[in-house]
Amino acid sequence: MDTNMPYDSQYMFYSGGHEVQKDEIMKHWEAGRRITSVAYTDYGWLFVTSTNSGISMQTYTVSPTWPDKWIGQCWNDGYRITSCACSGQEWVVVMSQNSDYGMQTWARNTWDNVKGWIGERWNERYRITDVAFDGEQWVVVMSTTDKIGGQGYFFEGNDVVNRINREVYNNGNYVQMMNHGGGQFLVVFCTYTAGGRGQQYVIKPANVLEYVGERWQQSMCVSYVGGGDPYRAVYTAAPTQLAQPQQRPATNTPGYNHGYTVIRIGGVDYSPGYSAYLESNSSGRSASASQSNGHVTQAELNAQADREARAYQEYKKNPSAWSSLYWQSSKKVLDTYQQNVKH
Repeated sequence: MDTNMPYDSQYMFYSGGHEVQKDEIMKHWEAGRRITSVAYTDYGWLFVTSTNSGISMQTYTVSPTWPDKWIGQCWNDGYRITSCACSGQEWVVVMSQNSDYGMQTWARNTWDNVKGWIGERWNERYRITDVAFDGEQWVVVMSTTDKIGGQGYFFEGNDVVNRINREVYNNGNYVQMMNHGGGQFLVVFCTYTAGGRGQQYVIKPANVLEYVGERWQQSMCVSYVGGGDPYRAVYTAAPTQLAQPQQRPATNTPGYNHGYTVIRIGGVDYSPGYSAYLESNSSGRSASASQSNGHVTQAELNAQADREARAYQEYKKNPSAWSSLYWQSSKKVLDTYQQNVKH
């Protein structure tokens, strides 16, 4: 769950089993809400719908197999994949018009076979925008977007919380998505070009609706719900929950592109430029997120912006001292900070 989201209000509901609640989805569409996250969970299918998402038309399919032909037809009509999940028996794929995504592509395979493809797409300025696990293979959806800056991922087991604190929050990143598959958590993390967010997350909460409801009251929104290994057979029905309407200021910044190459640091796969980014921000950095709840303060965001602005000034004084990798990936980031110094 994040702050600094555009949504005015959110709802969430469970199916209570294997069947997707198609009538409930239609009611939300008729009320002007759009699906912004879907996952398959202990309680069956979970849908999150939001107002003020920017999405105009939306469609979805429920299919026993990955619906590649249907996706291609929807692409031709200007739709993009905005959420997908698998129950082990069926796929749900949601596609939307007027999303934040430009060009889009996907791959379905074991992670060992798909990770090289991810690196190639990173080089072409795509970013991971959704992942799902069907019990044997991963689906990875990648899109061009000016909303996501740097990006990386890792797999982790029981130590996932400590690793998120250590390698995501302490390096000024945010959890973008998290799914469980093959006995481990896949954590995708990133920076956002529109500035910082306050973020909290929970893994397998005892009461999902209570956790979400409390944070709705704190002006946080559900940004992503991740599923788990799709083998569960016992479900508990849960009611639709309404968020309090929330007004938020616009957070638009000029879009820009990143030319990245893939590198690997300490067992973590990064979209590029991250080696230089981490190095330039390693000295004097205060933790960009609290170890207890992952909430980023405004003071920390301002400090990060100041550090990166100073880094660019140092670059201009002595360009030869900076690697070409840093120039390719970080100059555009820092240029944007110069235009929008405080977030």
